[in-house]
Amino acid sequence: MRVSSKFFLSSLLASCLAACGGSDSSGGSSPVLSAKVTPYLGEWSAACGGRTVERISVTQDPAGGDRALMSTRTDYYANPGCTGAIIATKSVNVPGMQVEITGSTNGGVVFSEGAAAVPSTYDAVSATMPAHRITVTGTAVTYALVHNQWMWHIDFGGDSGTLIVDQYIIPAQQPESRAFMINGGKLYIMSPAGSVHTVDRVYAR
Repeated sequence: MRVSSKFFLSSLLASCLAACGGSDSSGGSSPVLSAKVTPYLGEWSAACGGRTVERISVTQDPAGGDRALMSTRTDYYANPGCTGAIIATKSVNVPGMQVEITGSTNGGVVFSEGAAAVPSTYDAVSATMPAHRITVTGTAVTYALVHNQWMWHIDFGGDSGTLIVDQYIIPAQQPESRAFMINGGKLYIMSPAGSVHTVDRVYAR
């Protein structure tokens, strides 16, 4: 049985806010959609990893400007290859990571370990994660004290399962520099590595 407490900040985060629409009685209106943010809006999914699929949702920040909210969840399937029912979902208890697009940049991108950097155009991003707590829910989930540490156990049946440590409240993190790029219908989330950026996660619609 393996223990998994890792959560992508990159673990980019779990419920989705939608921008308001229409006008109120005082004549106010919803924020204008940012042309920089619009291409990223919507639901994205990573490739299946064993029994799990990580999904993110990108929505316009109600505050407007070149800002968005990014939330993530990880779905656990009953069978390898991400088939069968979803029996557990890992998420966080806040709307999501707050990201602001700070400009478009040309630079090298390393798409996989050991590969040469490819000249690319991407959006530089400042990302801030508020204080949050990871939670795990689902039909195959139990919550118990294991070795003096509270954990969620996801039971896959037989002698197979995963333990996820309850980290309680995870403090807010300082803004971090990231980069986003859409290429070939895929969303790439990258982090700086010297003079280039390396791909951390890849998602598709």
